[in-house]
Amino acid sequence: MRSVLIWSTDFQNMLVRSPTSIIPSMPMVLFVEMAIKYSNALNKKVHYSVQGSLGVNAEYVSDGHNGLNYVQLRTNASYHPILQIELYAYAGYNQAIDRDAIQYAGDVLLNNFYWSGIGMTYLF
Repeated sequence: MRSVLIWSTDFQNMLVRSPTSIIPSMPMVLFVEMAIKYSNALNKKVHYSVQGSLGVNAEYVSDGHNGLNYVQLRTNASYHPILQIELYAYAGYNQAIDRDAIQYAGDVLLNNFYWSGIGMTYLF
């Protein structure tokens, strides 16, 4: 039995068809984050990167709106004092897209916000 998987262009429904039967459309549950990143090294010890991302909901947040959810910009910097240790810092901003907390309860947590952090990695 041969089956063909067809995805709709709006990422909301998925149809599975076979030569002998058609299964009714089933919701496709996923969240996709697409990103583009540029990274470089100033020298052997200092590295940096810049990243832009888009988040897309397709029923993953079941009570949130489907489609584009947010755009995110992020910067990272790291310092490697020795081969086994990395010290790093990062900062970013999330911008909500089409937030509608009145119609979609799941959009309540979809906000515009800045975030940052620091950390250390030790390889052994």
